[in-house]
Amino acid sequence: DDLDAMADYVVTTAIDFPNPVPIDTVVVCHTGVTFSAAQPLKGTGVVVVTGDVTIGQGSYSSFSGLLYVQGDLTMREPCEIQGAVIATGSVTVQGNLDYVTIQYDDSILQHLRQELGTYRLSSAVSRPLSKDR
Repeated sequence: DDLDAMADYVVTTAIDFPNPVPIDTVVVCHTGVTFSAAQPLKGTGVVVVTGDVTIGQGSYSSFSGLLYVQGDLTMREPCEIQGAVIATGSVTVQGNLDYVTIQYDDSILQHLRQELGTYRLSSAVSRPLSKDR
């Protein structure tokens, strides 16, 4: 619930996933999603998926930020992710005819922490009013 409150986009169907992810946004997707040439994973931000993620062959996905997958992650070529990838399930990375790159980049994550972290955490937390008010 707290994560949904901080998100710019909360989607429950893969078709509603924003393409591209707008700059410095948080996207929470409450379903598995498959990225393809018609709908690649592109943009900059934080993406949280509560389901399996497949980045299909020929999608030409290029994403900067944090990709958190609560499930299995499959990545096929060509695909490039800079920042960090976290998956709670199995991770399969396959590049046959082209490349698949996951490059940890702390500067991207630091930028997202500065742009998204402080404001969203403080605005999403509700504090109960005291009895004196």
